Amino acid sequence: MIAIWRYLHHSDVLPEIQNTRRILRNQSADIAQQANELRNLLSIFEEVDVDHWQSAAEWAATWVRTSIVEIRSAYQTAIANGVNVPNAQRVFNELLQIERDLHYVMTLPPY
Repeated sequence: MIAIWRYLHHSDVLPEIQNTRRILRNQSADIAQQANELRNLLSIFEEVDVDHWQSAAEWAATWVRTSIVEIRSAYQTAIANGVNVPNAQRVFNELLQIERDLHYVMTLPPY
């Protein structure tokens, strides 16, 4: 999940995403100007666009945090029950690294 957000913010990818967002925004503005019934389309698009990316980032971060807690808990329970878990320390270290990388999961900047 974090890799996806790192990819979205990559310097080769983000400009393309931002350009697509601008194109869609401009098309919404054109439609809003041409059809009185759709005069609010631009403001609706802008709100939905921002909310979409913010919600997606929040969902992703929550999913990662929840997964970390569940994995850590499962390993700790197994260890507490006397189960030999030879890779436990490696898993705990990886979970710490994932927690440190959570800052990559963030909404897209304004276009």
